[in-house]
Amino acid sequence: MSLWERQTNPKESPRAYEAFSIYLDLGPVRSLEKVGQRCSKSVSLLARWSTKFSWVKRAEAYDRHLFDVNELARDAEIKKIMAEGFANTHERVKALNELAIKLQGELKDTDKLWLKDIKAVGQGEFTKYVDLVRFNASLIEQFRATLDDLAKETGGRIKKTAATVTLLPKQYIGLEELEAEADEDE
Repeated sequence: MSLWERQTNPKESPRAYEAFSIYLDLGPVRSLEKVGQRCSKSVSLLARWSTKFSWVKRAEAYDRHLFDVNELARDAEIKKIMAEGFANTHERVKALNELAIKLQGELKDTDKLWLKDIKAVGQGEFTKYVDLVRFNASLIEQFRATLDDLAKETGGRIKKTAATVTLLPKQYIGLEELEAEADEDE
């Protein structure tokens, strides 16, 4: 029998085990005083039972067990979440592909690429309205951003890194010395 199991110790009376169960159920606010209030037993009697039947040790083992069970459940839930939907690269790529195709279709529709607009010129009774056609730059921006996201998800775009220059201490041979050595070798 492990320490955390809610079983009675063969030497533990049913009344002592009942008090232990109350103690266990109190969780982080456990105290013999609270157990005494709930089961109408004296604190001195509960203290003897607690010592004799290792209540503190058993409760700590039970708490550790509950923590472990909760951690396992939490880990399983995280694993499940990370295996579903947009947590998977292929699902994100699929959604981005669908969005890119939709945006590309809208770019081919001239009514969505060139938007009709009206501009008011003047004020009051002298206001004139002018029909305009405006280029839908935000549609292009969204299409380009979607393609950029696709490239990032698939590793299709490698960022260039800037070269770094390391200054060497003076004891290293400089270019002039190397050229002088090369001239001597000829």
